[in-house]
Order: sequence, then C-alpha cells, then structure tokens
Amino acid sequence: MPPQIPAYLGTATLLLAYFGLGTHAGRRAARKLYQTAGDLTPLLLFIPYLLAAGFHTPLGDLVRFGVSIYLPLLFFRQVKTYDRFSLWMALTLLAVWFPLEPELFLLPLGKAAATWAHWLSMPSVQAPLAAGITLPLAKLSMVVMVLYLFTVRRPLEGVGFTWQLSRADWHAGLTNLAIFSLVGIPVGLLMGFLHFHLAAVSALKVVLAAAGMYFFVALPEEILFRGVLQNLLQRHWKTLPRLGLFVAALIFGLAHIDNATPGFPVPNLAYVLMATIAGLVYGNAWAQRRKATASAITHTGVNLLWMLLFR
Repeated sequence: MPPQIPAYLGTATLLLAYFGLGTHAGRRAARKLYQTAGDLTPLLLFIPYLLAAGFHTPLGDLVRFGVSIYLPLLFFRQVKTYDRFSLWMALTLLAVWFPLEPELFLLPLGKAAATWAHWLSMPSVQAPLAAGITLPLAKLSMVVMVLYLFTVRRPLEGVGFTWQLSRADWHAGLTNLAIFSLVGIPVGLLMGFLHFHLAAVSALKVVLAAAGMYFFVALPEEILFRGVLQNLLQRHWKTLPRLGLFVAALIFGLAHIDNATPGFPVPNLAYVLMATIAGLVYGNAWAQRRKATASAITHTGVNLLWMLLFR
C-alpha cells in the first residue's frame, strides 16, 4: 500500500464522523454505538490520528492526544444540568479549547509560553485532503468530540448542527452579514484596522475558499461559541438572553487577542473589538435560527469580505 493511502483514509474517517453527525442517521448510529461502548467511544478518534500520522508517532504525542480528548469528558460527566452554567461546564469547554490554543491562555508568560504550549497542546498532525491541501486533525478531532458530548452523549437542544438549511436560515445568515458590513466595516476603517485592497482572484478560488472557510473554520467555531457556549449562557440567564449573547461574543473577541495584524501587535485590542462585533452578529444569526450551520453562513461571509476586500 502506498504510504500516503493510510493518511487519506485517516482524513476520510474523520470527515465521515464530522459530516455524519450533522445527519439524523449519523447521530442515531453514534447513539447506538455509545449505548454499546459507552465512554470508550471517543477511542475511535485514535484511528484517524494514527492513520494520518502513518503509525509513526512518539508515545508522548499519543498521551497528549488521549488526554486532550478525554479531559473534557471527565469534566462533562460532572455536569448535572444544562439550565445552570456550572464550574464543571466551564472546565469542560476550557478543556476543549485549551489544547487547541494553549498559547492564547499562556500569553501572560511571555516567551516561556512557547515551551509550555508545546507540551500542553494536542499533537500537530495535518490530515491530507488533496494534493497540497491539508486539514488540522487536532481541531477536527476536538470538534467531533464536542459533537459527541452535546449531540450524542447528552444532546443539547439548539446546537443546530444540521445540513438541512432552509431559505429562512440563509436569510438570517445574509441579513446579519449585511448588519456587520454596515457596522463592523466602518469601525474597522476608522481604527485603521481595515484597509481597502481588492484581491484579484478567480471565481473558482472564491468558491473553494468559501467552502473551506465554512466547513473547517466558521462552522467549528460556531458549534463551540454559539451552538454550545452562547446556548448555555442564554439558558443560564433566561430572563436576560441578550446578556448571554454579549458575553459569548466578548469571549469570542478575546479569543483573538493573540493575533497580530499590521499596525496592531499582541495584545491586539483592535482585533478583540472587531471580533466581538462579529461575534454579536454571529450570535444574533444563531439566536434567530438556533442553528450553528446558519450562523456559520454569516461567519463565512465576514471572512470572505476580509479576504477579498481588506486583506
């Protein structure tokens, strides 16, 4: 067997789990598997990891991968209800997020953060999708783990990970994109964060970029920040649902503080503001349709605007 075949099989296995959980049949099959194997089910995530790594991976990386996958589960098992945002739920979400971006949380450590980040992160393995195109296996594995927790093990109503998008979903997604264009773009231009620069790209490249952004950038973030975090916060503050939206958007904004951009070094407070504004419109799209796949339309549109007009 050619050496690249196992790696492609690993990608296919992971994508099957990711896309499959967005269907009724996929979730039904996953729940039957959970009823049989219980919390041994996440061990299946080792299959795409080992295939993508070519079965040549240090023991330390295997341990880091296993800890990253199972630590959120250990915290999640202590969660008693979705109606109150408990410490255990906060630890669950932190355990999901931290291994993917440890440098964000270790920012106060300065230069020492890089050393610690390596040992506290999920192993960096790229899953090949096509010639010259790879996917971040760690991120996708953790997204599948989140979907396992909140759509299989103990379903949370309103995550909204479904491929059944209606006209109303598209309307909400595009309307909130227009709102961001009217508010976020002027703010970005006034701060000097955005600079108009029309990119010369083909229609095919735009389509491929939009698909990649939607499935592998926007949707994973929308599942975590809107389908789960905002959802839980709004349940916690039942009488003040807008507070849950704002807090989730602010956390989303702060998640970008370690991203340097031209003229704005780390800590990048301008990026925090722009991402918070974006988080508000993403959250509004989710609140209107209760679908992460709908708010991901807005998210993808904002990213495309940046790529085509301002990068």
